[in-house]
Amino acid sequence: MDFWTQINQKEEVRQTVAKHYRNFRETCAKVLIEGIEKGVFRDVNPNEYSSLIIALVDGISMQWLFDETAFNYEEVIKQVKKVILANLLKS
Repeated sequence: MDFWTQINQKEEVRQTVAKHYRNFRETCAKVLIEGIEKGVFRDVNPNEYSSLIIALVDGISMQWLFDETAFNYEEVIKQVKKVILANLLKS
Protein backbone atom coordinates (compact mmCIF):
# COMPACT_ATOMS: atom_id res chain seq x y z
CA MET A 1 0.00 0.00 0.00
CA ASP A 2 2.88 2.33 0.78
CA PHE A 3 4.18 1.69 -2.71
CA TRP A 4 0.90 2.83 -4.31
CA THR A 5 0.85 5.90 -2.10
CA GLN A 6 4.36 6.80 -3.27
CA ILE A 7 3.28 6.47 -6.90
CA ASN A 8 0.58 9.07 -6.31
CA GLN A 9 2.82 11.39 -4.31
CA LYS A 10 6.20 11.05 -6.01
CA GLU A 11 6.41 11.65 -9.73
CA GLU A 12 9.85 10.04 -9.94
CA VAL A 13 8.54 6.77 -8.49
CA ARG A 14 5.55 6.81 -10.85
CA GLN A 15 7.80 7.38 -13.87
CA THR A 16 10.17 4.59 -12.82
CA VAL A 17 7.34 2.11 -12.40
CA ALA A 18 5.77 3.24 -15.68
CA LYS A 19 9.11 2.68 -17.43
CA HIS A 20 9.34 -0.88 -16.07
CA TYR A 21 5.79 -1.69 -17.16
CA ARG A 22 6.49 -0.18 -20.59
CA ASN A 23 9.55 -2.43 -20.90
CA PHE A 24 7.50 -5.47 -19.83
CA ARG A 25 4.81 -4.65 -22.40
CA GLU A 26 7.33 -4.08 -25.17
CA THR A 27 9.09 -7.38 -24.49
CA CYS A 28 5.82 -9.26 -24.34
CA ALA A 29 4.57 -7.52 -27.51
CA LYS A 30 7.71 -8.60 -29.39
CA VAL A 31 7.00 -12.24 -28.51
CA LEU A 32 3.37 -11.83 -29.58
CA ILE A 33 4.34 -10.17 -32.88
CA GLU A 34 6.76 -12.98 -33.64
CA GLY A 35 4.07 -15.57 -32.90
CA ILE A 36 1.55 -13.74 -35.08
CA GLU A 37 4.03 -13.44 -37.95
CA LYS A 38 4.82 -17.16 -37.73
CA GLY A 39 1.11 -18.00 -37.77
CA VAL A 40 1.12 -19.55 -34.30
CA PHE A 41 -0.90 -16.81 -32.57
CA ARG A 42 -4.19 -15.22 -33.57
CA ASP A 43 -4.03 -11.68 -34.89
CA VAL A 44 -4.40 -9.88 -31.57
CA ASN A 45 -3.36 -6.35 -30.72
CA PRO A 46 0.10 -7.02 -29.21
CA ASN A 47 0.04 -3.93 -27.00
CA GLU A 48 -3.38 -4.67 -25.55
CA TYR A 49 -2.71 -8.38 -25.12
CA SER A 50 0.60 -7.60 -23.40
CA SER A 51 -1.26 -5.46 -20.88
CA LEU A 52 -3.76 -8.27 -20.32
CA ILE A 53 -1.01 -10.82 -19.67
CA ILE A 54 0.78 -8.50 -17.26
CA ALA A 55 -2.50 -7.74 -15.46
CA LEU A 56 -3.17 -11.46 -14.95
CA VAL A 57 0.31 -12.12 -13.62
CA ASP A 58 0.31 -9.02 -11.41
CA GLY A 59 -3.15 -9.74 -10.04
CA ILE A 60 -2.40 -13.33 -9.14
CA SER A 61 0.97 -12.40 -7.64
CA MET A 62 -0.54 -9.57 -5.59
CA GLN A 63 -3.24 -11.80 -4.15
CA TRP A 64 -0.71 -14.48 -3.25
CA LEU A 65 1.62 -11.94 -1.61
CA PHE A 66 -1.19 -10.80 0.66
CA ASP A 67 -2.44 -14.30 1.47
CA GLU A 68 -0.37 -17.37 0.57
CA THR A 69 -3.17 -19.61 1.82
CA ALA A 70 -5.76 -18.22 -0.61
CA PHE A 71 -4.95 -20.73 -3.36
CA ASN A 72 -2.37 -23.16 -4.66
CA TYR A 73 -0.03 -20.81 -6.50
CA GLU A 74 1.36 -23.44 -8.89
CA GLU A 75 -2.12 -24.60 -9.88
CA VAL A 76 -3.39 -21.07 -10.44
CA ILE A 77 -0.35 -20.25 -12.60
CA LYS A 78 -1.14 -23.32 -14.72
CA GLN A 79 -4.68 -22.03 -15.15
CA VAL A 80 -3.46 -18.54 -16.07
CA LYS A 81 -1.23 -20.08 -18.76
CA LYS A 82 -4.18 -22.06 -20.10
CA VAL A 83 -6.39 -18.96 -20.25
CA ILE A 84 -3.74 -16.92 -22.03
CA LEU A 85 -2.90 -19.64 -24.55
CA ALA A 86 -6.51 -20.68 -25.16
CA ASN A 87 -7.26 -17.16 -26.38
CA LEU A 88 -3.97 -16.69 -28.19
CA LEU A 89 -3.16 -19.90 -30.09
CA LYS A 90 -4.68 -20.24 -33.54
CA SER A 91 -5.67 -23.88 -33.19
